Amino acid sequence: MPYADLGKYRFFYQEFGKKNKSNGTLCFLHAFTLDHRMWKNQSEYFSNYYHVIVPDLKGHGKSDAPLSGYTRKERVEDMIRLLDSLKLTKVHLIGISYGGTTGIGIALNYPERLNSLILIGTAAAGYKISSRMSKLDKIAKESSVESAKQKWIKSALMWYQNEKSELKEFIQTMMDEHSGAIWNDPLRGNYPKEDDINKVKTLNIPVFIMVGEEDKMFLPLAQKLHVLIKHSQISVIPKTGHLVNLESPVLFNETVKSFIVSIS
Repeated sequence: MPYADLGKYRFFYQEFGKKNKSNGTLCFLHAFTLDHRMWKNQSEYFSNYYHVIVPDLKGHGKSDAPLSGYTRKERVEDMIRLLDSLKLTKVHLIGISYGGTTGIGIALNYPERLNSLILIGTAAAGYKISSRMSKLDKIAKESSVESAKQKWIKSALMWYQNEKSELKEFIQTMMDEHSGAIWNDPLRGNYPKEDDINKVKTLNIPVFIMVGEEDKMFLPLAQKLHVLIKHSQISVIPKTGHLVNLESPVLFNETVKSFIVSIS
C-alpha cells in the first residue's frame, strides 16, 4: 500500500492517472471521520483526464493516528510535506467540509502551491457552525471517546434515511472505522484560534464553492465566502445535502471538471 513518510508518522494515499503537466494534479481531501473511500467515484472519473491524489488525513482511514497534531496549522503542514514528498509543485485542491477548512489554510499560507481551490460544503476557522462539536468534546472527556464517536455518527447520519439507506451504510462504515484519535488529543479544545473570515478576502487564486441546497448548516457560510472571496464562483446543487460528491456524483463531477477546464 502507498504510504508517504512524513517523519514521525505516515500518510496513506491513493494515486490515479498519470502525471501530466498540461492537465495538472487534483488532490481530494475528505470530510471529518471519513477517508479516501468517499472519493471512489471521483477517483475513477477524474483519472481519465488528470493525475489524481487522494490522501487520508492524520487520524483518518489508513494514515497514522498519533496522540496529538490535529490543529488546522498542523494539517496544513502535513499536506505541504505530502506534496513535497510526491514532488508535486502545484495542485487543484478539492476539499469537503473538514477537508475544505484544511484547503483554506493551505490557500492562505501557501497560495503558490495551488492552481485552484474547490470548496464543498466547507467549514472555516473562526466561523461557528453549531455547538455540536464542543458537546462531543465534553462527552469524550467525561465519558469516553467511543461515546462521543457514536453520538457523532448518529447525528451525522440522520439525513441519510429511506432511499438513502445504501449511502448511509457506506458512510457509516468509514465512521465506524475512524480512529477517534482527535478526541484523545490532550490539546483538544485549546487549539490556536484562527479567523478565515477576515483573511479569505486576500485570496487571489481561482476559487470555486459548491454546496448542497439542503445543507442548511453550511449553505450560509458558502454564500458568505462567495461574497468575501473576490472573483470566486459558487454553485448550489439542488436536492442535495452536505456530502455533495456522494449524493449527486454525476453533477458534482461535471461541475468540477467544467470549472477546472474554464481556468486552464
